[in-house]
Amino acid sequence: GISNIRFTIPLIIASILGSACGAGVALHLSDITFKWILIGVMVSVMTINIINPITSYSREERASGTYYYVTTIVFFFIGIYGGIIQAGVGYLSMAATTLINRFDLVKTNNIKVTVALFYSLTSVVVFMWNDYILIKEGLVLGAGTAFGAWIAARFSIAKGHLWVRRAVLGIMGILLLTLLFDFY
Repeated sequence: GISNIRFTIPLIIASILGSACGAGVALHLSDITFKWILIGVMVSVMTINIINPITSYSREERASGTYYYVTTIVFFFIGIYGGIIQAGVGYLSMAATTLINRFDLVKTNNIKVTVALFYSLTSVVVFMWNDYILIKEGLVLGAGTAFGAWIAARFSIAKGHLWVRRAVLGIMGILLLTLLFDFY
């Protein structure tokens, strides 16, 4: 009951185009380059969340005009990143729709998961075409992700903005430490 498909469709299209480009780039990245790109993005997104604790949800939403076009362009670049790395791309989507459009985190999460479905499928097609998919491992990862998303959606609706922000920062901190210290 919180989706806005008319707002989301152009974001889906832009992110699909970006994802196809990003997945093509990902086929040629070294592991170390991949890791440092991810660390850079995580540090940037955490900094934005700490400095500006996304409180703009209490102001009037900006879902049309220039803000709408800027969001669509930003989602093209989010698609590129998602096609390359995928990990952490949800944080970028959330930052974009919250900071640009002033959506609350519940509406932002709805847009994020809807758009992510489509650009993820696009990058999967590119990787499958190039024989870079491990089917069994991918199905297990996909099932875990789907289950976690189902739990997180109910949690975000029940608990609201502040709890979502805390969870996002906590998970990002753990991921960043893991990347920096090679715990995996």
